[in-house]
Amino acid sequence: MDREWRVTYFNRKAEELSGLKAEQLIGQTYWEIAPQMPGSRIENAYRSAMEENRSVHFEEYYQCYGKLLDVYVHPYVDGIAVFFHDMSDRERAAEALRSRTAELESLLRHAPIGFAFFDNQHRYLRVNKALCQINGISEEQILGKTIGEVLPVNARIVDPILDQVFDSGEAVETEISGETPKEPGIIRHWLTGFYPVFASTEKPVAVGTYVVEITERKRAEEAMARLAAIVQGAEDAVFSEDLNGIVQTWNQGAEKLYGYSSDEIIGKHISLVVPPELAGELEEMTRKMKQGIQDHFETMRLTKQGKRIFVFLSMSPIRNAVGRIVGVSKIVRDISERKRAEEDLKETVKTLELTNRELQQFAYVASHDLQEPLRNVTRYMDLFSRKYKDHIDERANTYIQFAMEGANRIHALVNDLLAYSELGVAAREFKPVSMLAIAEEAMDNLRQLIEETHAVIVLDAMPEVHGNKGQLVQLLQNLLCNAVKFGKSDVVPQIRIFAERLADAWCFSVSDNGVGIEPLYFDKIFVIFQRLHARSEHPGTGIGLAICRKIVELHGGRIWVESRLDEGSTFYFTIPARGGPDEDRGNIACGRQ
Repeated sequence: MDREWRVTYFNRKAEELSGLKAEQLIGQTYWEIAPQMPGSRIENAYRSAMEENRSVHFEEYYQCYGKLLDVYVHPYVDGIAVFFHDMSDRERAAEALRSRTAELESLLRHAPIGFAFFDNQHRYLRVNKALCQINGISEEQILGKTIGEVLPVNARIVDPILDQVFDSGEAVETEISGETPKEPGIIRHWLTGFYPVFASTEKPVAVGTYVVEITERKRAEEAMARLAAIVQGAEDAVFSEDLNGIVQTWNQGAEKLYGYSSDEIIGKHISLVVPPELAGELEEMTRKMKQGIQDHFETMRLTKQGKRIFVFLSMSPIRNAVGRIVGVSKIVRDISERKRAEEDLKETVKTLELTNRELQQFAYVASHDLQEPLRNVTRYMDLFSRKYKDHIDERANTYIQFAMEGANRIHALVNDLLAYSELGVAAREFKPVSMLAIAEEAMDNLRQLIEETHAVIVLDAMPEVHGNKGQLVQLLQNLLCNAVKFGKSDVVPQIRIFAERLADAWCFSVSDNGVGIEPLYFDKIFVIFQRLHARSEHPGTGIGLAICRKIVELHGGRIWVESRLDEGSTFYFTIPARGGPDEDRGNIACGRQ
């Protein structure tokens, strides 16, 4: 029987003696088999052998079997071994005794646990094969020698224990750590029991010992201890429950989060920290736990003070050594600050959306209500100039011209501002478009400017992308227009449009041989209404590159410039690729000059 009093072995002779079958008994407790035994002399003998770790011999009439039996009870590391012999026939008993001795001898010799017997001088009397294998020493090298001669490192621990058992006649079990001759330098751990062997004398005539290696168990215990320390000191709440929702463990993080100490909550039901309206959620978690389902989600919990907190909860089943689910572990993190930040963000988004609608409304007013007065100003100034041209001096004509140019500039600024504000309206109206067709349309829109400047534009092979056709035409048109406008005087503009496949995007570039840009202004040129040249040199409102940046950002890319003064500029922008490299490579169209 093991230490839980469950039958682990029942041989054929025992079946014949008792009339019971091994398959009926293996796994059952002794008290299920013999309910009449508690408190009897037989039970006391078994308990003495089990709890005092000593051999017991007695004769007893077993009423259940109707026989007088000679009983030998021997403790070992996992429980007790009981030998029964029918004393009805002494001759048969003598034979059984000899058989028992042979069985015991065989058991000790071939057991996987190391066994040894020592005399009162601490010399080895007997050793079994397992002990020899543990130490890497043969039986001939051990027998007759002392523990100090064979294992000098362990002798300082074992010798006092042997003396104690010989003097007291009581068994001792302890853990011993050390090296073996087989593996010097490697520390191993052993569970070692020492029990007295009596003959007809009151004092033990020998001491038997068993050795069970527990190195892996000790390492596991050390790892568990380290893990427990980590869990206990974790910032997050980490705790466990049994299958009925009763809290089993509770770390410092849980104490800090919920306000309950471990003494206050261990043994209590976890519903203590669950809001009443979430009782259904708790039932669902219990169902998942019993099915071994891992889960994580956001929810709400209660602190000891009744405060409601938002948490992120992860749960995992706990299984025992045979894989049966016995509970659940939970990790809980307070996300109240994050949830408040999310709510603040939602309010900010609502405010921005309202502001954006107001700006859209302003743009509408600017494009309609402001345009008409501007047209009246320019129309009447033009009528005034034509009708009274011969009646006013040259200075007055100049003033009129200045006024008309100012009105026209306001008109252009309003139109550009309207165009910039309307970019986001159709931002997500994307579909597959050919960048070759986009570039050709942009060049056609600038045909007059290109012909006037004799600009040469080289268009390389272009891919197909996912985007808004109108916006992409405007993007390339603005970049081409700048490349032509900011060319060197008396130098034919040379422009190249190129595409290159990156890991997850297409990178497009527009290169020119123009006046270039100082690095100081690389970021400034993309700001709305920022200009680097006087209007007398290059007309415009300074919004073109700001529109380019907004279009690229709406497509999920970025735009930048590389340039040197008097050496030309290259504007780069990226557009996310639609698929893998092979798919995009099949959608590349040839360019032209």
